[in-house]
Amino acid sequence: MTEATNKTLQHVFRKLGFFERIRRSYCDHLFEGQAHFVSITAQGGPMLMNREITP
Repeated sequence: MTEATNKTLQHVFRKLGFFERIRRSYCDHLFEGQAHFVSITAQGGPMLMNREITP
């Protein structure tokens, strides 16, 4: 399992066989009622990704 925090990392991990498990948008994230990640919303948001390990 990995966390890919931008589109470039998500692309790299997909090429390595990872798939999306869950995603959160930076524009939806609030801390103490303020959107602190507004300047990077074009990156989409962090994504947890999995990859099956086979022997």
